[in-house]
Amino acid sequence: WVKVMSEHGCIDSTSITIGATPPPAFALITPQNTTTQSVPIEQQIAAITNSTTDATNDVAAVTVTGLPEGMTYTWNYPQVSITGASTVIGAHPYTVTATGNCGTTTTQGTVTVTGERFRMTSLATDSIYIAVQFTGTMYSDWGDGTSDTYTSGGDWRKHFFAGGALPYTVTGQARTITRLDCNSNQLTTLDVSECAALTDLACDRNSLSELDVTKNTELITLICRDNSLSELDVTKNTALTYLSCYNNSLLALDVEQNTALTTLQCGNNSLTDLDVTQNTALTNLHCYSNSLAALDVSKNTALTRLDCYENSLSELDVRQNTKLTTLNCYDNPLGTLDVSANLALTSLNCQQNALADLDVTQNTKLTSLYCANNLLTALNITQNTKLTFLNCGNNPLDTLDISLHTALTTLNCYGNSLPSLDVTNNTELTTLNCGANLFSTLNVTQNTKLRTLICSYNQLTSLDVSAHTALTELRVQTNQFTAAALNALFGTLHSNPGTKTIYIANNPRSGSVGSGTSDCDPSIAINNGWTVDTAN
Repeated sequence: WVKVMSEHGCIDSTSITIGATPPPAFALITPQNTTTQSVPIEQQIAAITNSTTDATNDVAAVTVTGLPEGMTYTWNYPQVSITGASTVIGAHPYTVTATGNCGTTTTQGTVTVTGERFRMTSLATDSIYIAVQFTGTMYSDWGDGTSDTYTSGGDWRKHFFAGGALPYTVTGQARTITRLDCNSNQLTTLDVSECAALTDLACDRNSLSELDVTKNTELITLICRDNSLSELDVTKNTALTYLSCYNNSLLALDVEQNTALTTLQCGNNSLTDLDVTQNTALTNLHCYSNSLAALDVSKNTALTRLDCYENSLSELDVRQNTKLTTLNCYDNPLGTLDVSANLALTSLNCQQNALADLDVTQNTKLTSLYCANNLLTALNITQNTKLTFLNCGNNPLDTLDISLHTALTTLNCYGNSLPSLDVTNNTELTTLNCGANLFSTLNVTQNTKLRTLICSYNQLTSLDVSAHTALTELRVQTNQFTAAALNALFGTLHSNPGTKTIYIANNPRSGSVGSGTSDCDPSIAINNGWTVDTAN
């Protein structure tokens, strides 16, 4: 109470209350570090130091909560310091609480940790296999309650799951991720949107129905084949040189912005159109097993390999592709094919088309030629003496001169109209299929390296293979062998160890089992270790 006297001598009394505001429990004394910082993962933050006023001098007087793993604080009266290097990417708000004689007060701050992170969901039941190229230390949360740390800079890690319920969500983070290989892991989702520095991504042979790489503008290599992708946007990936997205369900693919592409593998999808006119750097184009009705490769003059088989191409102009060494255009409705300008060709497969003519006289470097299942009445291969593989089966050929082809190891001329075949100069042959022709004789005495000989569906009455010690498969069914002729053939079969089978059904050819087949003595062959197959 206070008594007050006026100047006139009057006395009165009143009461007043005096309030005192306590000093704050702490204050920031290092403003250059502030309460908010942004640092790369694993990098030490600049120490954030707070000075306290009127906090009690005991262990529990100041606490800090919310700090990420790798960061900590120390309380050393009258200061609290936050230090360390976070191992967890993201924004981490923290709270400093100080308790003193005058009460409790708090302050907040945020540490933002930058870096690169991928996340994937796997249905793998036993293990997952990942390779990562990164800067600094790599942290992996395997999604089963365990984690891993490694600092090699890039290696394969095979993790065996410790248990828990499927699916597993695997998270990896590092300062910078440039390469990620996570193929063959039964992945259903993959998020690489935070990996801005990623240059190489291989996520093939999984179960991905979606893949967003629009943020990965540094990508050079993308391998996402053997998934279930129906869409793939690579328009932002202008640095791509290698794209492999075959064996998916893509309905469209826009590669007009990917002008640096040298390899494009988009086969076995559902593409009806493919514009590669802007991809002038392409050396390898694999667009097989789609529904393409047209393909313009006139601008792709650097092409060395073109696989466009199993499409709906009625035309194919490769006259500008003079660097081609391999051309696979089989199983299309091609009526013509001009390869006269493709002098570098070593392998040509144009079988199963509608070709009535094929001029390969300019292709002197050819080592493999597949032209079966066409309408060829003649085949001039006199200039192709380097051939090691020739398949011209199922054409109406009535002559075939291979006398100059001494390097041939495989010859398939099945299903033609050849009255004879001279293979005496082809001493390197290991496989000969000359079935379904019009032969009455066949001399293979010089072809002692043969492992497979198919001469069924001819008019043969005898055959001598006593010198063929490598032979493991011999097919002579549906010829004119009598029982005695078959027994004589059995007697020439070698007895070297290994699995060996001779097929003898329907001899002599009669439309039924054949008396030669039924009356011969298979034990002669069986005693030499051969299986005798009499099934028609």
